[in-house]
Amino acid sequence: MFQRLQSRIILAFGLVILLAVVVSGWLAIRATTNEFDLFVTEEGFAQAEDIAVYLEAAYNYRGQFGDIETLLQQRYGITEEVLLDEGIIEENPVDEAFVEGYELFFEWDEILADELDLPFDEFQEMHTELSIADIAFEQDVPIEQLVAAVMAFEKEQLNSTDGYQAADEILFLTDTLYWVRDYIFTEPFNGEDYWDAGYLFNTLFEGVRFLLTDADGIVEFDSFEDELVGSALPDGQLEQGVDIIDWNSGDVVATVIVATGEGFYGSQEEAFLNNVVRALLIGGSLATVGALIVGWLMARQISAPVTALTQAATRLAKGDLEDRLPVNSNDELGEMSTAFNTLADALDTQQLLRQRLIADVSHEINTPLSVIQLEMEALRDDMQSSDDAATQVLQEVDLLRNLTQDLTLLADRDKGALSLVLEPVEMSVLVPQAVARWASKADAAGVGLRIRPFPSLPTIQADALRINQVLANLIRNAIQHTSAGDTIEIRCATGSIPGHSGTWIITSVRDSGEGIAPEHLPYVFERFYRTDRSRQRESGGRGLGLAIVKDIVDLHGGHVWVESTPGQGSMFSFALR
Repeated sequence: MFQRLQSRIILAFGLVILLAVVVSGWLAIRATTNEFDLFVTEEGFAQAEDIAVYLEAAYNYRGQFGDIETLLQQRYGITEEVLLDEGIIEENPVDEAFVEGYELFFEWDEILADELDLPFDEFQEMHTELSIADIAFEQDVPIEQLVAAVMAFEKEQLNSTDGYQAADEILFLTDTLYWVRDYIFTEPFNGEDYWDAGYLFNTLFEGVRFLLTDADGIVEFDSFEDELVGSALPDGQLEQGVDIIDWNSGDVVATVIVATGEGFYGSQEEAFLNNVVRALLIGGSLATVGALIVGWLMARQISAPVTALTQAATRLAKGDLEDRLPVNSNDELGEMSTAFNTLADALDTQQLLRQRLIADVSHEINTPLSVIQLEMEALRDDMQSSDDAATQVLQEVDLLRNLTQDLTLLADRDKGALSLVLEPVEMSVLVPQAVARWASKADAAGVGLRIRPFPSLPTIQADALRINQVLANLIRNAIQHTSAGDTIEIRCATGSIPGHSGTWIITSVRDSGEGIAPEHLPYVFERFYRTDRSRQRESGGRGLGLAIVKDIVDLHGGHVWVESTPGQGSMFSFALR
């Protein structure tokens, strides 16, 4: 099913989007739950502080907690008015003790100064600028030690006072503990709003979980049906709780935890998270469907050119070289179509050249063979002398030999078998020698050969035999295209080539023939290409000489080019170094 490119693209789109939705959904839920953890943990910590104050007062009053649930029932959900109406407490029974000139604060200061190991006067002076907690920090004394010392004093004072019921005494110690902590951490207590700080009016267990552990972190009370009773809580969760201190020893005897974080969500949090998960599932499903649709559209857009390329390549293999792909974009698909079209153009050109090669070789071989046949028939019929016939036959044989030699050289070049014998070569010697060898041919055609004087030239590494062949082909080509009475100019000098660095030895052969039309210039160095399609060897040549020139020069790492103006002649040049 997924062997087709289009199917794989659609699958890839769907998987990527699905993975993105799953990862983003997981991160969103984690981020949401982390926010809940932070928020409700802070809220639970505040509740735990309230409960811990009450339980610490009860523990230090009784020496033990007793039944936790009953103890909590006596505290939470009961307002001051209810306590007064039911006669559980008297009308603010301890308020008068604090109004008597703040004598109690001095007693606390004496206890605190003693615990801080400071003279009383120095302690009071420091307390005018710092809170007691700041002083304890400077003296390296734990806050719990100060609280325990003051509450031990208050418990002793309470025990010496008659007329309090047990529940009333616990409530009194609870409120006193609030007061002591407030006194230590803030400015000295101002005596106002005492009862406002003493009672909690919210319901404790709505949407939260209350845990009480012993000093070793073992759960002793769990508001969720004692589910965790006897289990040890991890240190990370214990750190979120509030410790309960024994006022006599200053040791931690228990820890209060109001758990509302992960795993302990309230109903509202659970509903919110369920809605988040539901929304993510719906959004993820819609996004996946949308991704599949987009993937299908993009897959069609991507696979259509590939399919067209496959079909065109199949037709190309069957010989249809006219088919081309439309180029509709500038991206990789457009480049692919352009590359295919370039390949098709090259194959089309190669096919034309191959057809032309077969026709030209056939013609070049057939012409001398026809001449030889005619000469031999004339000799047989006594219409031709043996000397004349032999002369003509040998001439045609030479033409066939030159043709086969040229074809062999080009074939060797194509298969990389054409090698060079490099040696130091003086172009100032090689050029005059080549001109001298062709002087008689030029004289026979009524054409002059002239070497323009050239300066001293550097020695180059080249194959002298092959460079002579290059010069011979260029001079012969110039003789063929130069009218009688005109002169061919050969020159050699150092110079530079546009687009190439360094100094080159540039050799040029200029004729004054008919010139080459601009549309023919790009093709004059191709095999069997002739600007004169007359097929007369005297004018058109075999179409191999310039191709051989280019192959030999390229093999030397040089460059060859032609400059021509119709009616004014042409100049063929090659550069070596």
